[in-house]
Amino acid sequence: MCRTQLAILVVFVTACGESRRPETNRTLPTMSPKSVPFEPMPAPSTPAEKARPPRLDATPIDAKEAVAIAERFVRDNGYTDFVPPDLSKLQSESIERGDREFWLKMRHNSLRPLARVVSRDTHRGIEGWVVGFDYVDSRYSGHCRVVTMDAYGRNLRMEHKDSIAK
Repeated sequence: MCRTQLAILVVFVTACGESRRPETNRTLPTMSPKSVPFEPMPAPSTPAEKARPPRLDATPIDAKEAVAIAERFVRDNGYTDFVPPDLSKLQSESIERGDREFWLKMRHNSLRPLARVVSRDTHRGIEGWVVGFDYVDSRYSGHCRVVTMDAYGRNLRMEHKDSIAK
């Protein structure tokens, strides 16, 4: 696609009202992980797949979908009181070393299963979503862990640094 075609596409999408900006940094209502159907997407396996831009026919997700995807990610990766049956599917954090049993031991029941906050944001140069989860341990009150993803609900990652929960 040449620059002229891309510029026309951007103008067309903007003119048709497809550009949406959801409310940011809002507190979420209590939401069940079952409230939005979710099918896990396979993680990109090669650096080329991770770097590939989203397809033009992909539809960006909204805040409700971002929350459902992040809640499922937190559950399936052992951060809640749920124990995932297949540890081979755990995704590592950028700083984790060792085996998956150790990861689960460190993560297990550390976060509440329901998201506390969702925000549209640009993270690591990619526009997407940031979804925050409170710690179970009250000593960490005011801090949360965040799951980041692109605008299409892909490339999920648990950030290893805490965020301030507002």
